[in-house]
Formats: sequence, structure tokens, C-alpha cells
Amino acid sequence: MEEKVQQESPKELSIFDEDDKLLEHDREIYRAGVGKARKALFFVGAMMFAADLIMLWSQRSQQDDVYLYSILGADVIILAVFVGLGIWTRRKPYTAILTGLIFFCVIQILAMIGDPTNIYKGLLVKGIVIVTLISGLKKARALQQLERRFVE
Repeated sequence: MEEKVQQESPKELSIFDEDDKLLEHDREIYRAGVGKARKALFFVGAMMFAADLIMLWSQRSQQDDVYLYSILGADVIILAVFVGLGIWTRRKPYTAILTGLIFFCVIQILAMIGDPTNIYKGLLVKGIVIVTLISGLKKARALQQLERRFVE
């Protein structure tokens, strides 16, 4: 009789262990997608900042200092927002990625209004960033739902 009890216990534990392993595996997959979106937010901020620095450097003799410093100030703020959103993905990934996606799209729309040639400039990079952020958004949503179920 004691042998039967000992045999049943490992089976019960293995069922729970398998569920825990599956749950942790799902979490890791979702976290990896969130991590890619986090890197995309850092990348976007850095690339926008670098591109504008290059543009400002090439046009420094054609523009007055007030214009250059105002653009540089706006770029620093944009960089800070994207870095902040990237850091925020550790606590609230869904909200941070959604905010980053909206902010990126608004900046792109404003850039297109200011200069219509921005519609096709960097189209591939813009597309990759948007796809990465949307994919990360889906993973963040799934991670959020998974953690809610785990807590309940």
C-alpha cells in the first residue's frame, strides 16, 4: 500500500511541474518579444537623434544658432522619451510599447507633413520598427494576460 502512495505522488508532482515549466516557457517567449520591442524603442530614439545630428552638422553654416539649438533640444527630448519608454517596458510593457508606437507614428506623420519626401525616406527601417513594435505589443498583451491568470 505504501508503494502505491509513493508512486502516485511523483505523478502528481510531475503534472504540476510540467504546467509550471510550460507556463515559464510561455513567459520567456513573451518576454523575448517584449525585449525586441524594448530594443526597438532604444534604437528608434538613438537613430532619430543621430540622423538629426548629422543633418544639423551638414547644415550648420546655412541655419542660425537658434534653429539649430531648438532642433537639438527637441531631439534630446525625443531621445529621452524613447529611452524612458524602453526602461518602462520592464514594469508596464504593454503600455510602454503602445505609447512608443503612437509616439513614433505621430513623429513620422509630423515629419511627412513638414517634408513630403519623408514618406519614402527610410521606409524599410520605419516598416521594421513598426512591425517589431506591433509584434512586441502582442507579446506584451499575452504576457499581461498570462500573469493575470497566474496571479488569480
